[in-house]
Amino acid sequence: KVPRSPDGSTHIGGRGFYEHREVSFVGRPCSLDDLDAHLSRIRSWGFTLLRLLVTWEAVEHAGPANYDQEYLQYLRAVCVRAHDFGFMVI
Repeated sequence: KVPRSPDGSTHIGGRGFYEHREVSFVGRPCSLDDLDAHLSRIRSWGFTLLRLLVTWEAVEHAGPANYDQEYLQYLRAVCVRAHDFGFMVI
């Protein structure tokens, strides 16, 4: 639920979480570079369904009706990759 850029970890000082207009959630829950390893591991455990949680702050953080198209493209890439591994995504 915290942005990837700037690092939204709550233990790091600097910009506050309330400065939300210039953030990016692309790469949450993980980067596309790391995604295959995670999906492969989860699939090896026998899972076939993923529940992908999306917070509204990630989609519309810049203001009403101002959707983060880059984040929506990232989510689509995650879903497509998951499908390639044989997952259904809800």
